[in-house]
Amino acid sequence: MLTKGIADRYAKALLELASSTEELDLFANQLDRIVELDEKDKSLIRFLSHPKVDAVKKKDLVKKVLGPYLSRYVLSTILLMIDKSRSHLLIDVAKRFGQIADGVRGVEKGAIITAVRLPDDLFERLEKDIQHFSERNIFLQQELDPSMIGGVIIKLGNHIYDGSVRAKLQHFRDKMKKVNVISG
Repeated sequence: MLTKGIADRYAKALLELASSTEELDLFANQLDRIVELDEKDKSLIRFLSHPKVDAVKKKDLVKKVLGPYLSRYVLSTILLMIDKSRSHLLIDVAKRFGQIADGVRGVEKGAIITAVRLPDDLFERLEKDIQHFSERNIFLQQELDPSMIGGVIIKLGNHIYDGSVRAKLQHFRDKMKKVNVISG
């Protein structure tokens, strides 16, 4: 819980530095790229988090590898985190900043989960239909779960709308238990 609070403070400090929408978008994009890099290869964060690697070496690597692609504020924040031995929180800070920035911009991200990839026109129609239920701008990504029997699960913010065949069968089974049609 303590680390979540620390990550939140760094993310909010970056938000204060982003005095315009353009900078907010720039910071969010840069931090999103760092998260994507970490998802592909954990070696950067592992290196930055290693207690036996000198802070000077960590900062030199960040300046050389990431520096040319980062705004001075994002770079300075990462270097400060290294100085404070908090570089292991970089991904948490980046993700939290993205959440806060989305809130400021009125954006809500979510996912449509299906067993097989939906055709683009159907995906876009679902996204448009879901947009009608929100005052925010909805951006969905499609995720595949081959273990699903069928149907669709929609994750939006803290809400999950489960329209999967599995959920419907479970609901049907629960109803049948209530009227004692089946046991167990």
